[in-house]
Amino acid sequence: MQRREKILLSLLVGAVIVWYGWGIVRGIFLGRLDDRTAQLSALKDTEEALSEKQIKLLQTMKRMGEWKNRSLPPETLEALRLYQQWLTDLGQTSGLSQLHVTPEQRQGNGPHYKTISVKVTGEGTFEQLTTFLHEFQRIALLHRITSIKVEGPKTSGPLKLTMIAEGISFEDGAPRTRLMARTTLADSLPKSFDSVKVASTEGFPEEPRFSVRIEKELAIVTKINGNTWTLKRGIDGTALARHAPKAEVELYPIRPERKDIKLDDVRKTLVANPFVKPGAVTRTVDPNDPARQTRLMASVADNEDQTAYLYNAQTKSQTVVHKGTEISVGDVTGTVVAVEPKYIQIKRGSDVFQLNIGKDLRSMVPMAALSGGGADLMDVFGDGEGPPAFARDRVGPGGPGAFGDPSSSEGNRGDRPARGGRDGEGGGGFRSRRSRGGDSLPGDE
Repeated sequence: MQRREKILLSLLVGAVIVWYGWGIVRGIFLGRLDDRTAQLSALKDTEEALSEKQIKLLQTMKRMGEWKNRSLPPETLEALRLYQQWLTDLGQTSGLSQLHVTPEQRQGNGPHYKTISVKVTGEGTFEQLTTFLHEFQRIALLHRITSIKVEGPKTSGPLKLTMIAEGISFEDGAPRTRLMARTTLADSLPKSFDSVKVASTEGFPEEPRFSVRIEKELAIVTKINGNTWTLKRGIDGTALARHAPKAEVELYPIRPERKDIKLDDVRKTLVANPFVKPGAVTRTVDPNDPARQTRLMASVADNEDQTAYLYNAQTKSQTVVHKGTEISVGDVTGTVVAVEPKYIQIKRGSDVFQLNIGKDLRSMVPMAALSGGGADLMDVFGDGEGPPAFARDRVGPGGPGAFGDPSSSEGNRGDRPARGGRDGEGGGGFRSRRSRGGDSLPGDE
């Protein structure tokens, strides 16, 4: 074996030894270091997890502190009294009349907290009701509306409100005799003044930029100098007013997520008052509409002959159809799927419609309506040209922004039944009734 071959063989043997022996060598000399590295990585992961848990715990403790500040007092009777008084004040400042705030018989309990429920009834205009619900949602109290019902007048008059409000009371909350901090004006506050002296600042924030209610006017305290406050007055649509000495001033904390929602913006979105009875529907009927001129004049259905006859009164033309015949009259197209003695059935898309003897093609009725499938005979027509559907009951989550429909007169149309309203009730929405008035349909006989 030559010297070169020996060198190559030695290198190959050395490479094999290194390849297979490195794990053993590493285990002997570096194994303990790898174990320490793995332990260190595990400890770092544990530390990060504990830090994350600690942050979440601190955040939860902060939220719990905020919740307790926003909750009702811990003593049940005191919490009930103060909550009733606050809702009464809110209803009065919103302009509601016939206002009654009474305790509900059943009060709830949970782990370390209780629920305080009261019933609020009253009457008012749509604008007054909007104001009440807007302010109810804005105030930083730990409360909610569990159910609400608004009834519109049959003819004219105020809306009737029935609402169940529920507040939370923590067992370890701070006792207090006021739901919100209150004081009085030390001096009078004319309309043109933007600063005022109050009798006491106890219970109020020490830093400015908090909201207060001076009788019916809302303001923001922009600067504090002892017992003298500088104010930004008449905020959120409230009117500037002159306030006499000793007029009541109440802290009015606003939930951060609703601070930018203004009453004027809410009113703009609700400019169409849903409690106003809609006016008469005016529609123009095309006298030359082929579908309206074409009627089912006869239908023969026996074992041997299943034939129907469509007649166009304007063109004096007759069309004979059988099961499977495709029809196209004006913009009404479909396939005849059944021929019966008193009617035929026409499939249009995925829906099947029934056309009775003597009726025109615009009067086709969906089979779902006839079988109780939920369609409305007065809303669904073969070509979609029926009268526009009136608004259904609308029920929403927790406050203004979802309003129901007014009561209106009931009526009927020929052999078609009147449609009554549907009641619905839920937290943060409205329940009301509504039915269609007796407007006549073009083409009905």
